[in-house]
Parts: sequence; structure tokens; C-alpha cells
Amino acid sequence: MGYEEGLPVEMPMQRVAVAFLFAIETAMRSSEILALTASSVNYKGKFARLPMTKNGTARNVPLSSRAIELLKMLPAVDKGEALFALSTSSRDALTCPKNFVPIKSRDNGSSAHITRWHVAGLASVFRMALGAGEISG
Repeated sequence: MGYEEGLPVEMPMQRVAVAFLFAIETAMRSSEILALTASSVNYKGKFARLPMTKNGTARNVPLSSRAIELLKMLPAVDKGEALFALSTSSRDALTCPKNFVPIKSRDNGSSAHITRWHVAGLASVFRMALGAGEISG
């Protein structure tokens, strides 16, 4: 995808890679990620405000330090503009297995490795459930 940890994120496929890692970190839906704007993220409070979700309600998604780090890798955008600056057609690269290309992580593990690490419970299950809207804080 052209993404490598520590290098500037400039190209659309690099932003897709960051969005993929952000999705793993937050358990947010791709449509929610693509709709994030600078004004919907509270960096100090460590949460993203989703005004309307698929379930028809608003919610705050807690952001880990890693999620915030990923957002800060993105190029700056105007306050009302989408943080990831990706079209909805770019969502296919996030969700369609045939478009999937492994991403190198900080520990040189692939994106599949990162996903297994989170699913195995090494990430906070409570935080993931809270972020997914399955439970309320």
C-alpha cells in the first residue's frame, strides 16, 4: 500500500493503510472513519464524536494513544474536511479481501498479525466493545 511506519502519509493508498490500522484500533465502521473531521475528534479528551451511527444514535468512541498517533500522521485538513480525505469508493480497499495487501507494522508484523493480536485479547476487550458501541461507558 506504500505505507511504512514513520514515513509521511501523502498518497491515498497510504491514507487507506492508516484508516485500516485506525479501524483495528477503534473498531469503528469504515463509513464512520471516512466521515471523521477535525472538529469531530477531541484529542485532549481522547475520543471521536460520531453524531449519527448506523444504529441511529450518536456516540463517543474512545481513542487510544495509538489511534491518536495514527490520526496525527495524516496531512492537515481544514476544520470541516474529512480527516482521511478518501472517497467512499476507497472503502473497498478497506473492506474487500481481494484488495487487501499486508501492511508493515512497527514490529514488522503484517496487518493479519496485528488483527490476530487484537482479536486474541491482547488489546483491551472493554475498550474495543465500548468503541464498537456494544456497551456504554
